Amino acid sequence: MEAALSIENILTVLAWLGAAFVLLPMLVVIAEIVGAMIRGARNTNNAPLQNFPSTVVLIPAHNEEEEVSRTLASLSEDLPPNCRLLCVAHNCSDSTAEVARRMGAEVIEARDVSRGGKPDALKAGLRWLDANPPEVVVVIDADCTVSKGAVRTLATQVHMRQRPVMGAYFFVSSEGCR
Repeated sequence: MEAALSIENILTVLAWLGAAFVLLPMLVVIAEIVGAMIRGARNTNNAPLQNFPSTVVLIPAHNEEEEVSRTLASLSEDLPPNCRLLCVAHNCSDSTAEVARRMGAEVIEARDVSRGGKPDALKAGLRWLDANPPEVVVVIDADCTVSKGAVRTLATQVHMRQRPVMGAYFFVSSEGCR
């Protein structure tokens, strides 16, 4: 009977050691996550920078006359200081450029029939910015509704970290957008 108890005790101790062996790395990861969240909370406050970085919101668009006005309206509501909107109407056959101008955006009309797509629109916008480069470029799709404070937060983080950052996209059905 004593031998059985000691085997049970040994197995129990081994089980606890195994659990501790697995738990310890998990605790380290949890501590790192909590530490990053605390540091992130300190760094992402919405207090304006004393000198907000010069920022361009670059909006590539192809035949998005209906969507671009909603996007520009959501951006214009909360545009930080020292920030401008640049819409690249790329190979458009509709009134995307006119709508964007009417909404207060600077507009480039790029036509290169042999090429197309967002990468070429972004290249055209970045080439345009070469003449007077901003400190920060934020890229927003022409069919997005931008949350309040998003451009300020993205530009601030890019400026502070001196590296690219990416915002979160949340998809909503077209019925939820209206």
